[in-house]
Amino acid sequence: MISKELSATLGFAVREAKKRRHDHVSIEHVLFAILHDDYGIEIIEHCGGKVENVKKNLLRFFDEKWGKIPEGVRLYFPAGPQASKGLSKERSTCQISGKTRS
Repeated sequence: MISKELSATLGFAVREAKKRRHDHVSIEHVLFAILHDDYGIEIIEHCGGKVENVKKNLLRFFDEKWGKIPEGVRLYFPAGPQASKGLSKERSTCQISGKTRS
């Protein structure tokens, strides 16, 4: 089971990928979502990051480097058990590797 906060962040990332008509959700989408979360912003800033600069660079990356699925083509992003399975696998891998946070 994932926390409400993580679920909200991942949901934001999926919506962003869909809005931009990208073919999948990537770590860049997750980072973009984190940059819209108060706790995420706090972490980035405490690490010396400039949130607005990171956002600007991500937006440029999305616009210039990432292809878009043409209009009229249906986008499909797994939800529910299918998506949770992938997250659970990643969490298990993280736990097996000795990391305490997923």
